[in-house]
Parts: sequence; structure tokens; C-alpha cells
Amino acid sequence: MRFRGSLAGKLLLWGVLGSGLVLLAVIASGYLRARTLLEKELEGKAVELAQATANRMAIVTEAMERTTETVADIVGRVLLPAGELEDLLKRTVERNPEIFGSALVLERGGVLPIAPYVYRDGGNLSTTSLAGEAYRFQTQDWYLLPRYAGTPQWSEPYYDEGGGGTLMATYSAPLCSTNGAFIGVATADISLRWLTARLSSLPLLGREGFAFLISSQGTVIAHPDSDFIMNETLFSLAATWQDRELAALGRRMIGGERGFSPASLAGKAGWLAFAPVGDTGWSLAAFFPRSELLRDVAALSRAQGTAAFAGILLLLAVTWLLARSVTGPLRALDGAVQALAGGDAAAPLPTPRGDDEVSRLTASFASMREELESYMAELARTARARERIESELRIGRAIQMSLIPKTFPPFPERREFALHALLEPAREVGGDFYDFFMTDEDHLCLAVGDVSGKGVPAALFMAVTRTFLKALSREETSPSRILERLNDELAEGNDASMFVTLFLGVVDLRDGRLRYASGGHPSPLLSRPDGTVTALPRPRGPLVGALEGMTFDEGERLLLSRERFLAFTDGVTEAMTADGELFGDDRTASALSDLAPASCREVVDGLRRRLAAFTGEAEQSDDITLLVFEYLGPKGKAP
Repeated sequence: MRFRGSLAGKLLLWGVLGSGLVLLAVIASGYLRARTLLEKELEGKAVELAQATANRMAIVTEAMERTTETVADIVGRVLLPAGELEDLLKRTVERNPEIFGSALVLERGGVLPIAPYVYRDGGNLSTTSLAGEAYRFQTQDWYLLPRYAGTPQWSEPYYDEGGGGTLMATYSAPLCSTNGAFIGVATADISLRWLTARLSSLPLLGREGFAFLISSQGTVIAHPDSDFIMNETLFSLAATWQDRELAALGRRMIGGERGFSPASLAGKAGWLAFAPVGDTGWSLAAFFPRSELLRDVAALSRAQGTAAFAGILLLLAVTWLLARSVTGPLRALDGAVQALAGGDAAAPLPTPRGDDEVSRLTASFASMREELESYMAELARTARARERIESELRIGRAIQMSLIPKTFPPFPERREFALHALLEPAREVGGDFYDFFMTDEDHLCLAVGDVSGKGVPAALFMAVTRTFLKALSREETSPSRILERLNDELAEGNDASMFVTLFLGVVDLRDGRLRYASGGHPSPLLSRPDGTVTALPRPRGPLVGALEGMTFDEGERLLLSRERFLAFTDGVTEAMTADGELFGDDRTASALSDLAPASCREVVDGLRRRLAAFTGEAEQSDDITLLVFEYLGPKGKAP
């Protein structure tokens, strides 16, 4: 390449040389800082991971504790025959996959005790009795601890030779009669093999990291190396490896602390993050080897070096092209400018071969052409982005509508009731929703809600609300209690200050008893066969999700045969004409009265037609949701 004037030569020489030196300095300093930064990042992730994993384990153990205490409460209050006790244990083990086995020990004065035990045997459930002389449950910790402490207790892990024949830990709760006298214990066992399998399935940081679990005495009860389980404690391992720091960490772990500290396991240096597992006294630890972190640092340095080399090559090419651009003749530049003025945005600029003035002029026109091309490219990107957003909103609407049930009749085999519902978002996606599902064989749960705001945020909040509502309805039977727990779940971390109005009702299909609660939602309308329409009394209840710790009142009504009620959102009563006139409560009640002889589907369709006729050409300003439920009596309507 031939240079004219010193400017091009200096640009090429100093540009490439200076940039190369800067990149090399960045790589050198980056390697020294990367390890420190990664260690800090690892500490945050490791503590979070250990705590989250411990919390997941605590959820399992707490579920076992609640189940065992529930069984103890049932058996303590109701005297069940031996056969029903065994059936209760079978149902408990079948419905709780984390429970390996469950026992009930009932003392009966001088008579031999009843002690059925149900446990998992491969893929089946087996039953045995712990009341024989060969087992002597009276000497076992799982029996003695709750008996003399008077409270539920976790036992130390042990090998159960007379029962399940496996390594396990037992949670046992005392059984007390109605007068408070001790009459036995109820237990639930968790298999140490099951715990190890759960730990191995948890996502850990890196390929070589692993988790393990120790008991309140430091005994290893879950570990990828099965030889450690019940054969070693954290303190025996520290003694074997002559590691005082590991022993100190063990004392902190069994003391219920959580933390992050350097550690060495079997000669491999790294870091140990640990956290307690609920109220079990156990501690979960996650180990992260140092070698893996250093491997990441080396990989980062190699990636930086590759990027630097590619950057230098790219810079050399750009600088070479820029140096050539300063030497083009002025006449060639004039021809290129005329072509550009004529609309040829792709017209090439000549290679400048004059002095600095020509070079600057060429650079000015090059800049103008690049800005024009950038502007045209930005217009094209904007058009594509708008099309993509519109497509995503259409897909979002389809996904939202797929979340709500749309098959009617929803339960064709049930004759006790009829049901129909409708949801029409005002935009592509909205915040209204309805839902209905059987919580058990005799109870139907009905919900209609309206999330504050519109668009994608409201739709996402709606999806979260519906998910929580369905999950909590499996755990609670009281509508008011369900709303209290749902409110706390939604309010936690609700930085956007969103909320939802919600009507929730549970119908006992055996007698038509409706229990309901409302979170700031319009009261449903109750319709009788003769066309009489009244508002269902509205219990006290705040907006759901706005503030934590709120309480909700609960209403109750006995639905007669052929009575129905309409639950709706304010998109119905606040539908308005182009002149601003609202559809209102009176028109809604009148329409429901006129449609009294019709079916639930006809009521929904008729109300929607009346709304459309009333609003005319006015744009729909809010989501419209309708749900009509009719109770047909315990025997239902003949098919």
C-alpha cells in the first residue's frame, strides 16, 4: 500500500499499535481481577443456592410433619378400628411420595398394643405390625422422644431392621385422648436413599459441585458417595483428613447457622455454602471446587485473548480502508456525490488521493451516507419490531384464552348443576379471568377476578393469581382463608403495586350450601325461577394483593333447586355508549330477570347481545367476564 502525506501513515501505525497495547493491558489486568470478581459472584450465588435448596428440603419435611400431626389429631379424637387405622396409613403413604412408611402405635392398658406399619416395598405398599416381641418399639427413640417430651420430634437417622429394613429418619407425634392422656404415637419415615436421590437431582453450580446433608449430631445422612451415609460424621471426616477448619464448620452447621466459607473436602479445595433445613435440626451443604472456578477464569482469559486478536485484525482492516479513503481524486468524489444526490444511496465513494482537505470532504460525505443508510435500516427495524409485537400480542391472547376453561358443559357426568362462562378481553390481552374446578367429589370452586390495569402486565398478574388460587384451593376449604393466603402471596414483592378484585365461592353439591368471600369485587346477582333477582350479600373484604396481612369475611347461603347466580366483572356494568352512558346494575339485573327461563348458556349469550346492542359502535373499554351457575338439586336434572 502507498501512502500520500504523513496523516495516513500515522493513522495506520498509531491506531493499530495503540489499540493493540490497550487490549493487551486489559487482558493482563482482567486475568488478575477475574478470579476475585468470580469469587464474590460465587459467594452470592452459592449462599442463595444453599438456602433455596434447604428451603426445598424444608418444604418436604414440613409437609411430612403436617401430615403426621394431622393423622395424630384424627386418631386421638376418633377411636378407629384396626382395619381403618391401616387404611388411613395406606392413604397417607400413597398420597405423600416423600414418606417411606408410616405407623400408628396405640396403647390399650394391659392389652397388647395396636401397632400397624405401612411402608414402600419396591413399587408396592407392604403392611406389618410393630407390636411383636422381636421389634420392641418401646425402646426406640422415635417412640420414647414424643412420649416423654410431649411434643412431635425428629429422630436421629437409624437402620430400621424390624420395620422397613432401610436407612431412615422418623418424625413422630404423640397421640393424646380427648382428656389429654398419652395413648400412643403416629410416625412418618423418610428414606435416606430418597434424600440422596433428591439432592442429586437438584441443580448445582458447575459440573463438579455436589450437596450433602448432615443430622443434628453431624452424621452424614445424604451424600453422592453412599459409603459416607451413616458411616461417617463431619467430625470423623475432619479427623481423618486432619482438617480443623472443617470441624469448626461442622459445629456451625449443627448449631443451625447458615453461611459461606472456604473448605477442603478429601484434599480438594473449594468453598462450602450451608443452611439449616427447617426445624429438623439437619443442615444442608453445597460444595464448589476451586479448580472449577480457575478453569472458568482461564476460559475467560482465552476468550478475551481471542476477542482481542480478532479486534486487532478488524481494526487493521478498518484503518487500512480509512487510509485509502483519503487519497481519492476530487473529480471522482464529485461524480459519487452527484450519484448520491440523484438517489443512489449505495453509490461508492472514491478512494481519496489528495491532501487533507479532500480527505475531510470525503469523510463528511461518507458520514452523511452512513447516517442515511442507518436511518433507512432503523425504519426497516421499526417496522419489523412493530409487526413482531403485534404477532406476540396475538399469541399472548391465544395463550391467555387457553388458560381459562372453555369446554361446556365442563362436567357432563355431574347432574347437580349447570354452568357457562364468557371472557372477552378489551385489548389483545387483559386482566379478567374466571375459573371453576372440583376440589373434591362434592365441592365445586367458582372464581371471577379482575386485575388492575390492562395489557400484558395485567395478563401476567392474572396468570399468577389463577395459579396460586388453584394451588391454595387444594390446601384450604374456607373461601375467606384462601383469599387471605392468596393476598399474602400476591402482596409479597409486589413492587408494581398491582391488585385484583376477586369473588370466590365454594358450592357443596350435596345440599346447595354456598360459602363465599369477596375481595373488593362486585356482588353476584341471585336469580330465582320466577325471575326475581337480588344481589348476593357482599361480605367485607379488601382488594387482593395490595397489602399483606389482610382478613376477609365469609358469607353463606343455601341455594334452592333451580336457583342460579351471575358473577361478573365491572366491564359489564361499566360498558358505555359513545355518549358515556353506563349499562349499569339495573340493566344487568333486568336482563338476568328476563332470561330466567333460559339455560345458563342462553343467559350468557343473551347478556352479551344486550351489551353489544347497548354500546353500539363504541369501543369496548374494559374486559367483559360473565359466569352463570345454576344449582339443580342434589339429584340433579334428568339427562
